[in-house]
Amino acid sequence: MHDQIEWATSVRMRGLLLIIDYVARKMKKAGASIPGDLARSYISKIARPKRENTIQEPLLLLVEIGILDSVRPSVFGPHIKSPGVFRIHADYDTKVQNLTILLPKKLREKCEQADGRKERRLNRRYPFRARLLDDLKRLSLSQEARKIIAVLQRDGRKSSAIQSLTQILDGALHHFANVNERGQITTSIGSLPTELKDQLLIDGEKAAFSDISHAHYCILPALITGRMQYLKNKGASAQVIADYELERAQLRDFLGSGDFYRKLCRDPENEAERAEKKELLLVILNWPNQRCERNGLYQKLRRMFPLTWRIIEDLKRSDHRTIAKQLQSLTARAIERALIELQRQGILVIPHVDALLSQEKSRIWVCEALGRAVYGISGVCAKVGGIRYNPDGSTSGNQPKQLATGCLKVQYCLAQADPQVCG
Repeated sequence: MHDQIEWATSVRMRGLLLIIDYVARKMKKAGASIPGDLARSYISKIARPKRENTIQEPLLLLVEIGILDSVRPSVFGPHIKSPGVFRIHADYDTKVQNLTILLPKKLREKCEQADGRKERRLNRRYPFRARLLDDLKRLSLSQEARKIIAVLQRDGRKSSAIQSLTQILDGALHHFANVNERGQITTSIGSLPTELKDQLLIDGEKAAFSDISHAHYCILPALITGRMQYLKNKGASAQVIADYELERAQLRDFLGSGDFYRKLCRDPENEAERAEKKELLLVILNWPNQRCERNGLYQKLRRMFPLTWRIIEDLKRSDHRTIAKQLQSLTARAIERALIELQRQGILVIPHVDALLSQEKSRIWVCEALGRAVYGISGVCAKVGGIRYNPDGSTSGNQPKQLATGCLKVQYCLAQADPQVCG
């Protein structure tokens, strides 16, 4: 055991074998992803080692003694959180053997209860998950959807995705809710075809999608805030910080008022030009810097907000995908905040990419909560589901004025007294 005497007990050796078995069964081409707390659920780490050279964590021990290789270390940063990836060492990869091991009672119980412990661990890490799984069970499709599904399958479009989706909604398969390394919530309806969005029902009522307009652009002021904090820590002058504060305020105002896409059109009334600008703006942030320099619209944005695009170009300099990871992480944070707030109020809501899915009657409260979450992260009064968030408590958009003011406050009071009112 490479002088790791404290691990050389019967129980700990069997626990390490269980971890090796897990890695071997989950092995893919890139390796097996295994979080540290999952490994510790099979065998606890040595909390108080008696020897200075004792390795405390089971995964690190297996790497040190040469049974596992660390393909990718775990990452726990502000915009990405991912477990480590391991694989069986090449010396043992072709020497896989089936062994029958008699486990102590405690380890045997851990194996038998592995699925349940995994669910409890995920629910502790993501407090919205248990309620979300229950809400997903309330989804169904209208009768009209069956005709659309038949047409799609006959034409051979998305047949496998539609088949698994219908099996889940019909109860033949279980719903799932996962969170990826950037914090994005994916559910069993993530592959829902566009043709079926209008046919989705929640508790028998028509569902409404409330999405953030130009979501990644609405998050950009948060990048300026992060850069300002970095510069303050580096001892930047007050004038430099003031320049960033001024541009952040201008960017917030630009994004938080009017039609973002029309503002960048030569003819704001031209619908075709607006559609063209929208399509381009959705992808231009993720282009490499060299490609952006050849685009006129990008150059226009850089002239309008030079400090903002300097930050973006710095982030993309070594890898142009970095900016997408940060913006996806910040958007996912807003979705999660709104989801938790709405669940506490008893509103049935389900995340879907950069949108929240709810019953039509709850739509205005969903838009308000998601707008408030975006405002808390970036300071932008974003438009959610066609409704512009306003921090003073009023809203604007497609909803009648009476519903957007007095009724909203009354409903919130009722929800605090009886969570079922908004359900």
